[in-house]
Amino acid sequence: MDINTLINPTFVWITTALAVLGALIKHHAPKISNKLIPYILGGVGILLAAITALTTMPVGSLSEVAQVALVAIKQGGVCALVATGGHQWVKQGMEMRGERNSAHCNY
Repeated sequence: MDINTLINPTFVWITTALAVLGALIKHHAPKISNKLIPYILGGVGILLAAITALTTMPVGSLSEVAQVALVAIKQGGVCALVATGGHQWVKQGMEMRGERNSAHCNY
């Protein structure tokens, strides 16, 4: 499966923004549980995707508004999944190599 079939190239920047946001939350907001981070990223991802969709898609009728909403939910959700999944992939890869506690790793 090609990643371009899941994430429209217009929305790719959201994945990077969510990965950065997730890292910031994890390291600078200790009161927020790590279990909540994927949900926060999902909500922010949908919001960013909605803003992006509104600026790139026509919104003249009710069906177009519904289409923008569905695109925002799908693209924002997938971007959040890619951001959190990518973090887990890197984290588990470093744990397998024994780099989890090294000085250059802040995951």
